[in-house]
Amino acid sequence: MARWKRADGKIVPPIKFIDSLEKIGYITDLDFCIFEETLKTMLEWKKQGLRSIVVSVNFSGKHFEADSNDFMKRINQLMKRYPVEPSNLEIEITEGVMVKNYESLVKSLGELREKGFRVAVDDFGTGFSS
Repeated sequence: MARWKRADGKIVPPIKFIDSLEKIGYITDLDFCIFEETLKTMLEWKKQGLRSIVVSVNFSGKHFEADSNDFMKRINQLMKRYPVEPSNLEIEITEGVMVKNYESLVKSLGELREKGFRVAVDDFGTGFSS
């Protein structure tokens, strides 16, 4: 989970800054930064011979507002760079995005599943679907 450490050392929880990042468009960069760090860590665990576990990574609905080709391209590039088993990764998408761009979301979720990723809808039932 992302945290913002201020200059004074105080930690700001994501609920205080995620909405702002989504509004200005930087949330997609943060998502992929976290995804890449997750892959690096998982690859290190693999090299150390540690048991594999499933790690979940959240992605904002901003990735699916237009065409999701860039999203899948970036996922594929990072997976080539860090050879981690997709079955050990769960991609979580906030359920609110399902209403905004259904076709793009369904296409991407299908591609992720075909590649072996686990897919989850985060906060299902708390927003539009309820």
